[in-house]
This record gives sequence, C-alpha cells and structure tokens, in this order.
Amino acid sequence: MTQAANYGGDTFQARQSGLKRAFAAVLRGRRITMTEQMRTRPRFKTLAGVLLIVVYLVAYCLIMMALVATWMVDKPIALQTVFYAFAGLAWLLPMRWLLRWIARD
Repeated sequence: MTQAANYGGDTFQARQSGLKRAFAAVLRGRRITMTEQMRTRPRFKTLAGVLLIVVYLVAYCLIMMALVATWMVDKPIALQTVFYAFAGLAWLLPMRWLLRWIARD
C-alpha cells in the first residue's frame, strides 16, 4: 500500500461509503448485492423527513416570533430570559422524535 492511500491507519477503501463503494465495485467488475443497492439509494422516508424538518422549523419560528411580538414586549427581563431559554431548547424534543423516525428502517 502506498503512503498516499493510507490515512492514519485507515485504508482509502475503508473510508469509502455508500455510493462510492458501490461505484468502485462496479468498476472492479464485481456484482453489487441488493443490500448494497438499498444502502446507496436515498429512501422516500428520508426525503419526507427532511421536508417535515424544514416545515416544522419554519412553523416553530413563526409561532415563537408571534409570541414574542404579542406577549413578551412588556414583560420583565428575567421572564424574557427564561422564555428565550425555553424557546431556544423546546424545538429539540420534537426534532429528536422526527430524526429517530427517519433513521428507523
């Protein structure tokens, strides 16, 4: 093995993933198994999940902006700080469920 193909003990082929590995197999003349084909193609569920993430984040931002504009204008600084801390982290729990759904086979 040449020095250029060795990255910190990992071979170049070990670092290839998904489509690159399948493409390299085709170039070598080896048939690709069904499992390798399925791993290289993005699923519809992934696309739907990404679109749901975008829609969810836009809706969440719009709702939080409306709450701030109508409700938080004349509140004390301490209450605003607590609200912003909560609102800044509250989107993570639904996102976690959505990402788990996308990753599930």
